[in-house]
Amino acid sequence: MTKTEKDLIYLISCGINKVTPSFHRAGEFDISAILESGTKHRIVVAAAMALSELDREQKFLSEADASRISYIINRNKVKVTLFDTEIEQQFHALDEMGIFYVPVKGLAIWDIYPEYAMREMSDYDILYDKSKRSELIRFMVSRGYDHYFNVGIEDAFHKKPFYNFEYHISLIPKKPYLQNIYDYFSDFDKRLIKDPAAKMKYRLSDLDQYIYITSHSWKHYSGRGCGLKALTDDYLFRKHRGAGFSEHEADAVFEKFGILSFAELIRRLSDKLFSDPESVYDVRLEEDENEMLSYILDSGISGTRKNFVKNTLRQLQGDGSKIKTSTKLRFVFSRLFPPLDEMRRESRLVKASPLFLPIGYVVRLISAIFKKDSISEELDLLKKS
Repeated sequence: MTKTEKDLIYLISCGINKVTPSFHRAGEFDISAILESGTKHRIVVAAAMALSELDREQKFLSEADASRISYIINRNKVKVTLFDTEIEQQFHALDEMGIFYVPVKGLAIWDIYPEYAMREMSDYDILYDKSKRSELIRFMVSRGYDHYFNVGIEDAFHKKPFYNFEYHISLIPKKPYLQNIYDYFSDFDKRLIKDPAAKMKYRLSDLDQYIYITSHSWKHYSGRGCGLKALTDDYLFRKHRGAGFSEHEADAVFEKFGILSFAELIRRLSDKLFSDPESVYDVRLEEDENEMLSYILDSGISGTRKNFVKNTLRQLQGDGSKIKTSTKLRFVFSRLFPPLDEMRRESRLVKASPLFLPIGYVVRLISAIFKKDSISEELDLLKKS
């Protein structure tokens, strides 16, 4: 870890544990670098709130830094407030239309963070009754949303300036490497818990929520990578809702998924980093913990192309052996000619009708000419694999 990364983790830990940062450490902070790193992981608000609390008690921030931190915090509070007002109206309409719904992902766990709007979210995710798909789409379009794709397991809606909602018909996509997780959640509706405060609102049990959070983090981790929020979500969920489920029972499920080692590792690492803010400066990590942390710090919230190439090749190879030339050729083919669902996301023509798929491929190949840098990087990574 770099000094900036340690400082960021320290401040995040202070924020999520409601601990005022040390004034003596504050003199060594590179505020700009910390905020930039926090933004990379979309967890800058937690660090900003910790800095703001220290500055409230003992002034140490420059006027420019104080203004920037205040803007970061207040911008997210305004955004979340507007999102919450909108989602309340949507939920009321779903109740009236008789469409069952389940808040998932960040929308289901925002309250494990100690301050309102501390957890940053780019969109709100809701699981809903897929038999009511046409009614939902009509409703969202009537509210001024652009329905920009309806493929795979979700319908995505956007409205300016920043409203993004993803309505899911399934928790997990049906892909070979996710099959065991998909099977587990295929009958999740039998385990849903009714929210007594709303007509059609349900929630996952704490056990299923924990299994889903961990599985979802693993899905991203084994793809392009995931950022520090995967660790804070894990730590805070177990801290605040751990009494509602058995880790032993969850581990039995993770073992069936083939991700038990990941679940155990992310628990160990998140506890070491966030149980005590000061510990990050002298923490002793095992080799696998250090490897995971380095990977997460490098990935950020969006992940990296390097991770994507490496992990996709590993999934295509399937047996854990050295990557073969045939596997690399399959990778190239998959990048040139993605499956229909992916092309529907990318091309409005293909979304309109699968008959336009050949045209979509032609457009994709032509557009690749203007992405020489990213293609060159991907090919270099492929050669080194």
